[in-house]
Amino acid sequence: MIEYIVGAYAHINDYELLQTTVLKFGPFNGSSTRSFDQENTALSGFGSITFNATDSLRLLGSLRYTYDKKTADQQRAITGVVIPSFLATPFEWAPD
Repeated sequence: MIEYIVGAYAHINDYELLQTTVLKFGPFNGSSTRSFDQENTALSGFGSITFNATDSLRLLGSLRYTYDKKTADQQRAITGVVIPSFLATPFEWAPD
């Protein structure tokens, strides 16, 4: 007897973020604009097969393929006099 399972997964995500900070306080009079764009494509396929040769002997085989591509772009623009935007925007992030 032969038993099998096959499956596939696909995920496509496009994330865009635009932030603007306007400062009008003391010597600071300007704006800081930050844009972030991230695209992610993940595809996978898998399969597993079991061949029951006898009641006490089984042969198993399986395969899996995964494709994952992620791109990101970040831009900053400053107009006027503002606190540098990198003081409030971390360059690295780690999940909790």
